[in-house]
Amino acid sequence: MTIKRLALLVLFTAVSLSGARAVETLKASSRAPTLIILPALPRVLQIAFDVAQLRNVTLVTYQIRAGKAPLLHTWNGTEWISIAEDE
Repeated sequence: MTIKRLALLVLFTAVSLSGARAVETLKASSRAPTLIILPALPRVLQIAFDVAQLRNVTLVTYQIRAGKAPLLHTWNGTEWISIAEDE
């Protein structure tokens, strides 16, 4: 899946939430952790770290490699930890 297609999928998913459900999701997000999956790009990561200072989030990055499984990493608060494909 290309980055453009993934971005469109995320945008479509966000837009497709109904108004009432979106409000309920926002209320719940202040309590429950939110998973943010984003490309491993410096500017995008900076925005994610800014959000992480305001909300309880788990950050997961991906890097797409031609013909191979994407590289996945999660932020533990001090460093990026590799996520195995089977995890």
